[in-house]
Amino acid sequence: MDVNLDVINSGLNQPTSFASGISEAALVWNATHLFDTSGVIAQAYDLDNMAIYPDEVQIINTDNIRLTWNTAQTGTLVIIQ
Repeated sequence: MDVNLDVINSGLNQPTSFASGISEAALVWNATHLFDTSGVIAQAYDLDNMAIYPDEVQIINTDNIRLTWNTAQTGTLVIIQ
């Protein structure tokens, strides 16, 4: 299962970070952050707020990132510009 996350660009007050909860376990987390840059950092946390590390992180383009896991995960994804 894949999960897709989206954030709305707020224009002049564009955010510098984005966080979203993933409540259903998924092997792939796709996130649209709309920061218009590939210079982002992604950090994932499990439901106990412990850092978890994906098997792969792929910058799809300047607005999208994909985290892939060998075992389906739930938790929170934080993306920082």
